[in-house]
Parts: sequence; C-alpha cells; structure tokens
Amino acid sequence: MTHEKRHPELVRLDAAALADARKTIAPASLLLDIDPARSGSPLLVLAADTPAEVDCHPAAKAARCLSIPDRVLIPGLVNAHTHLDLTAIGPRPYAGDFSGWLDMVRVGRPTEPEAIAAAVREGARLSLQAGVVAVGDIAGAPRGQPTLAPAQALAATGLGGVSYLEFFAIGKGAAAIERIQRLVESSPRAIGPVRVGVQPHATGTVGLAGYRWAAELAARGRPVSSHVAETLDEREFIACATGPQREFLKRLGLWDDSITREVGRGRSPVQHLGEVFERARFLLAHVNDASDADIELLARTKQSVAYCPRASEYFGNHTRLGGHRYREMLAAGVNVCLGTDSIINQHPEGGLSIWREMSLLRRRDSAPARDVLSMATVNGAAALGLDADRWIFTRDHAVCGVASVVVPPADSGRDPLECALESAHEPELLWRAN
Repeated sequence: MTHEKRHPELVRLDAAALADARKTIAPASLLLDIDPARSGSPLLVLAADTPAEVDCHPAAKAARCLSIPDRVLIPGLVNAHTHLDLTAIGPRPYAGDFSGWLDMVRVGRPTEPEAIAAAVREGARLSLQAGVVAVGDIAGAPRGQPTLAPAQALAATGLGGVSYLEFFAIGKGAAAIERIQRLVESSPRAIGPVRVGVQPHATGTVGLAGYRWAAELAARGRPVSSHVAETLDEREFIACATGPQREFLKRLGLWDDSITREVGRGRSPVQHLGEVFERARFLLAHVNDASDADIELLARTKQSVAYCPRASEYFGNHTRLGGHRYREMLAAGVNVCLGTDSIINQHPEGGLSIWREMSLLRRRDSAPARDVLSMATVNGAAALGLDADRWIFTRDHAVCGVASVVVPPADSGRDPLECALESAHEPELLWRAN
C-alpha cells in the first residue's frame, strides 16, 4: 500500500491506533498534507487525534480518506547501526570464532565501486521494505581503503541518515590515518539527504590517536561512530593486551609493541576511551560489555549507544557477557537506539528489519512498548544528529515518514502497539519524506 504521489494532496488515514514515542491514540485518525515539492517537509501533519477530533479540522472534508481499521500507524523507523555494503554476502552462520568470522567478511565483501553500490542499493531496498527511513550506515574500507562509494549510493536511494567512513589505524598500520584524513578533507559534509561522518573501526583496530582525531571532527560537527565493548575478546585485549585480537593483528602484520603503551592497563573498552568521550559525543555500536562505572561515564558524557539485539544473540554475546544493560543505560540517561548490524548476522531470516529487533526486546525482556518504539525512532534520530521531532506526530509539523503495522485481534483494553510488537507482521512504509 506504499503511496508515492508526485502532486500535492490531503490524505486522511483512519486506523485502529496511532503510536509514537509520546503517545498512543486508539482509535485514531491522521490527517496529512503531502506535497513532494515542498522544501524540507513534504509530509506535514495537520492533525493526529481521535477520529472525532480530526473531523473538526477544517481540511478534513477535502481529504482523500483511507480506512485501515486493522493497522496501527507509526513513524518511519531508524536503523542506527548497519553495514549495507555487506548485503552482498547474505546471511551466514556463526561458528564461534570471531577472528575467523572477520576473515570471512574481509574475503567476501565487495571491493569495486559498482559492486559496493549494488550492495548498498539492495540493503537500502530491504530497509525501506521494513519501514526504515533513516540509517547509520558504516561505509566499509575494502582492502583498508576508505571510500565514498557507499555514501554516494546511499544518497541515491532516498534513505536519510549518516554514512560513516570507516578506517583502521593501529600499530604498524597507524599511518593509515593519513588516508582517511585526506579523504575527509576533500569530502562534502553531506550528499543529498546523507551526512558524511567517520568511523574509527573499533578499540582493537584503531589507536587512541585515531580516536582523538575523530573527536576533533565530532566537536566540529562531523558525525562519528565506533564499535565499542562488543566482545569478550575486546575486553581481554584492552585490559591485558592478550588474546585473539592480538593474534589477529599479528596475522595481519599490524602488531608492534608500541600498542602496549595504550592497552594492557586493566581498563574496560569504555574507560579506555574515557578521555575521548570527555571531548565529544560518539554513536557507539553494541556496548554489550558495560559495568556500572562504564554506564556512568557514558551518561555523564552524553554518548549514544546503538544496541543490536539479534547480532548480540547471533555472536553469543548475550550469553557470554550477560544480558545487555540497555535498560540501566536508559535509566541513567544514555541515549540508547537500535541497529541491525549487517545482514550476515540476521541468519537465517535475512532482511534488515528494525521491527524484528523491537519485537525481540518485547518478547524476550517484556520491554515496554513505548521504550522500544522510542529507541527505534526519536533516540535513533537524535543519535544520528537528525531532528527527532520529525519522528513525532505533531500538529502542523513535518514528519519523517508514516508506516503501518497490522494489529492482530486482541483482548479489549490492551495497548495496540504491544499487540503489534507481539505479532509476526512487519511494518509497511506508506509515505517517506526523502
């Protein structure tokens, strides 16, 4: 039921319910002024209320009416951490060896610009199909070479968000930072609806000099992300300078003893980056491994965390490290959002669905439906530096997109958003702003 009209029109949707990060209304009507030519706000909410209240709006009688009594309306979703260029690899099982898994990614990922662009386009198609309108995409560095190809391809798909130029710079490979610096200096801040940011890959593959440089960029307005506190291997490497991560660097010819000037000091990955977090705000992917002190640091320095629930389970981190502490993070004031990671870890279902991540939290943890929707909308938008108000249905305000989800028959009085999250249905994107 996707609508891509190219001329202005008024549309009224009468639905079982409407839900965003602030409210649920049931039954509900949404009155939209849709004008693709309007700069910056093609989707304008004229009213979002009960049907009786929307009847009173002066534009209601002129609107084209669509009745969807079995649907709940939600804003378009945000996938705050994904790797669209890895869509070409497809879902793969995990054998338990993270270094071996990384080798599989290095060998299997596309390396030529056209192949990278094709993978990003397919990932964008799957994202839109799942109701996503904005992403935090990691623009991978094939053969260690950062490239704008993913950002350029993403901008052409109509998805909004950020393309993070990934780089590696540690030990004998520390000089690689010069390549990413040259690329960033010559890169635009945005390509269409996509901002261009940077991504020091992870604490085990980028030295503190790379993170300090990234923090300087963040302080000047560039979006910055990184994988942090993802695995037990990372914890061992940062705290003790031992383990599979050290062996991985040796195998790639990157290890030298200068690395031990920064790691092996008993710190957690989050504390390892403490000085950097004091300087700038990052979007931190995963943070599966977090102590009370780590959460306090993240909250005090106003960092954002992109939790990828299904990836955590895929790699066994939910078991090996204990349940993710996203609820404690939210309670402490950390901005926690949701990501899918790559299609590889969506095995066996495939796809790139934030709704499935939301449903997992609802089913496994009995997470409040409002918290889950907030993580997938306003929190993700804020983490990417987007206008989070565009993920709220507010009268006379632009909205990022409108999706609908089937509400299965439920007991009277139950929250329709909860019922939708507990069902097997996926969202359908009706309209998007980009």
